[in-house]
Amino acid sequence: MREVVMRRFGAALIVVLLVFCRQGVAVGSEISIQTVDFYPAGVKITFRIDADGRFEFDLPGAFSSSGVRCLTREKLTSLRAEYTFVREPVSESLLALERRVDDATRAVNLLKGQRAALNQAITMLRAPFSATGEGEEEKKIRIDGGELIEYIASAQELRLEIETDLVEVGMSEQKAQKELTEAREDFETHRMELEEKKPSNSSTTLRISGTTAGPATLSFEAWSPAAEWNVEYDMNLNSETGDIAAKMNAVAWQKTGLNFDGEFSFHTRQPSSAVSPPEVYPLTVALRPKGIPLARQQENDFLSAPGPFMEMQVLAEPDAMGAAAPGAQIVIDFSHHSVVDAVAAFCVEKNIGLVCATTGLSADQEQNLREVAKHIPVFRSANFSYGVSVLRSLI
Repeated sequence: MREVVMRRFGAALIVVLLVFCRQGVAVGSEISIQTVDFYPAGVKITFRIDADGRFEFDLPGAFSSSGVRCLTREKLTSLRAEYTFVREPVSESLLALERRVDDATRAVNLLKGQRAALNQAITMLRAPFSATGEGEEEKKIRIDGGELIEYIASAQELRLEIETDLVEVGMSEQKAQKELTEAREDFETHRMELEEKKPSNSSTTLRISGTTAGPATLSFEAWSPAAEWNVEYDMNLNSETGDIAAKMNAVAWQKTGLNFDGEFSFHTRQPSSAVSPPEVYPLTVALRPKGIPLARQQENDFLSAPGPFMEMQVLAEPDAMGAAAPGAQIVIDFSHHSVVDAVAAFCVEKNIGLVCATTGLSADQEQNLREVAKHIPVFRSANFSYGVSVLRSLI
């Protein structure tokens, strides 16, 4: 399946959700993000740093240590990536909500104390008047009528003031209690949201360090699995004209801990992290002049016609190398450098010739083919193009 790559050319075309982001801490070198590539399950960034001798910078722990690679190695002399434990960052918004809860709690406690004091004052006014001290006998107090009336009026006035204050305090306490409840709910809701959006491995940081041979601008790429993207479609129907307006949005989620900006690329296929040789089994074929049935050809005439007039006919279906059809005279290998040694060993074992057209062979593999050529016919060429052959002969 062909990969589709989309790039952001306008902010209206793409919605990117960046959650709980914090910039990478540059210990000794400032990183500058150049490109951001989103994949169905991960994100790859490229960035630059200026270095002179020893350099050191941090990436969030959501990035993979094995996914960090230096793209400009001309002046790079050493490179190291290791995880270190760090104190998790605290959200300022969460701290503000926590202070709000503390303030509301103090207000409620203060009003509760005031209400308790007022209730105690009312209780004292309701208690019977006694002129006796502790351990003393009750004594009768003579109060004339004018003083009694003044005392009762003062007591009633004081009690009325206390009851009024008690009502106001009660209303203020209810309001403060409501504010406290709302503050606690907001705090808990925001805490849970931050917990869900918290970057992966937020308690660790990936420290990259190394050395360069003099001043250099180094380009790096880094990979994190803490991202994904998907496609959303918006369609609007105009009921008057019948026109349909459609818009495709690329929606990305990322919890890497970095704040991305600039141009984004969206890939529909995951990048390959390793190269594996294809499982291609050999064909057993015969060559014959075009237009002549195989049954009318003699076995020793298969290769008699000139090359451009030859055609190939399969004599046996693909099978494992060890079970190749008998009668094969030569092996033509256009596969992968990792299987060249096994193919050569198979040809020596079966005593058949080898045409090796595989690229990417190491010096040891080239030497092994020279040793194999002492036992069987070997034709070695890294490119079978006529144009390349002519060019090589000219230079």
